[in-house]
Amino acid sequence: MHFLASLGNCRVKQRDNRQVCVSFRYRRHDSISRAYRPGSMAEKGGNMRHYNWHDIMDGLIFPEGPRWHGDRLWFSDILNFKVHALEPVSGRTTCVAEMEDRPSGLGFLPDGRLLIATMGRRHLLRCDPAGTTLVADLSALCESTNDMTVDPSGRAYINAYFADGTGGLILVEPGGVSRIVATGMKLPNGMAVTADGSTLIVADFYGNAIHAFAISNDGSLGPRQLYADLGDRSPDGLCLDAEGAVWVGLPLQNRFERILPGGEVTSVIECGPRKAVACVLGGEDRRSLFLCMAEFPVERIKALMRNPRDAARHCRGWIGRADDIAIPGPP
Repeated sequence: MHFLASLGNCRVKQRDNRQVCVSFRYRRHDSISRAYRPGSMAEKGGNMRHYNWHDIMDGLIFPEGPRWHGDRLWFSDILNFKVHALEPVSGRTTCVAEMEDRPSGLGFLPDGRLLIATMGRRHLLRCDPAGTTLVADLSALCESTNDMTVDPSGRAYINAYFADGTGGLILVEPGGVSRIVATGMKLPNGMAVTADGSTLIVADFYGNAIHAFAISNDGSLGPRQLYADLGDRSPDGLCLDAEGAVWVGLPLQNRFERILPGGEVTSVIECGPRKAVACVLGGEDRRSLFLCMAEFPVERIKALMRNPRDAARHCRGWIGRADDIAIPGPP
């Protein structure tokens, strides 16, 4: 028996001018509404492993930025201006923030408070009990922002897109001081920091590559190093597993891949007609890979990001789940 969450049946519990808390009821299904099985989970083609998945949540528009924290899956629904937290065991979903701007990157401070990076206003916000607090205004540093990751000391690294069409990374200290720490990328996207806090891993969507940066004691980044050349594949959201391999979404190829340093692909999750947007390892034993997937017209996505009023007519999003992943996420 599987449970499928839907945003179509919701109850508003609490609202103020900055945040909204909504609980969603699960619909019980004797069979899942969508499951994708390209084959058995046995290894295929040498050491390549293919995993099956099933839906656990629908009714979204464009899910992104998944994070596993406190036994819940947290993610942004970018074009619906909301941040959600899903409890996979109980099936309860809570809308933890309803934004005035498109939320994207998420992260957590050492004390457990949620950080949200917004794309249009280029704000870094912190979720406090009384509402959202502005941590940093990045509008003077870049034209737009996207994904974010937070290191163990609470420093936030945020994608930055500049007026000349290039991309880089902005560092925001816990106190809100911000500076550009990397430039010269094409379209930085998904990011993760290794468990020991020593290395930042960054996907470059238009660069068709994944890069690695050594993190200095003051948060500065060393020279960009090539983690993996992806050829004609464009990487989006990613996460790391306990062995330091990357799970990454490849939206133009409609699949997720596990990639070792150097570029070897060891595992694949095919998404059928859906775009593979982002993923994160979580669950009780960190062996479930939660998948942000969407269907959208590729030729219109930039326009929809700028003007999301019509997004619900053109985009549809889901959260999927693949279980029994061989290598778990970091502890």
